[in-house]
Amino acid sequence: QALADAMPKSAETAYLLGMGLSSVGRRDDARAAFERSLQNMATYWPAIEMLIEDDLSRDRKPAALKRIEELIAKYPLVAGPWLFRANIRLLDGDANGAEADLLKAIETEPNAHLAYLKLARLYFQNDRKQEALEKLKAIAVTKNSAPGYMQLGRLHSGMQQFDLAREAYEKAIALD
Repeated sequence: QALADAMPKSAETAYLLGMGLSSVGRRDDARAAFERSLQNMATYWPAIEMLIEDDLSRDRKPAALKRIEELIAKYPLVAGPWLFRANIRLLDGDANGAEADLLKAIETEPNAHLAYLKLARLYFQNDRKQEALEKLKAIAVTKNSAPGYMQLGRLHSGMQQFDLAREAYEKAIALD
């Protein structure tokens, strides 16, 4: 009870306290700090991510999915919940579902850099390099997105297409 009474009022401070508690193995106290963070700010995404990770590490995937589905229903135009669900789907081996969620994250937030990274990785892991190039280029151009161009440049570099990589990187820099 003393820890709950001393819990910070700021979402970020509560989150940082949770990270500290987690680092010394006090998982239940860390979870309480992350929950407090959300009491202070319902959409503090780092705390949400830690709670989802905690649920998954304790074999409580249904609880993690429930939280994610509630977030998607409440905030359908925010990339974070879609990214969380894509992670779960990747863990389950559902590449198609993960791809759909990553594309939704990019649609909702064109500068969601992590979504581009995960999408590019997904395509590479499934030997879909050409498709990765086409989709990322279409997304980068349509959304005029610096992260999209950065990922496009990385894909071109990985395929030894250095002139195209440079062109994509230059577009990203110009947009940033």
